[in-house]
Amino acid sequence: MTFDSNNKVTITGSLVTLTGILDYSVADKKITFSSGDIGKTFNYSFPESNKLIISTDQGFSLILTKV
Repeated sequence: MTFDSNNKVTITGSLVTLTGILDYSVADKKITFSSGDIGKTFNYSFPESNKLIISTDQGFSLILTKV
């Protein structure tokens, strides 16, 4: 995932079902990725300055490390 300052995120890889260049928005400890009127919302946290955890209420989590 690569986030830019224009609220766009580029998602690549085979572990996620969302791919491509999407819009994102953040509010109330939730992050929403969207394209048009289709979107998916996740919980997020920053446990360390270089880590981002994106998770669902069902227990799935993805840990991203800034490189």
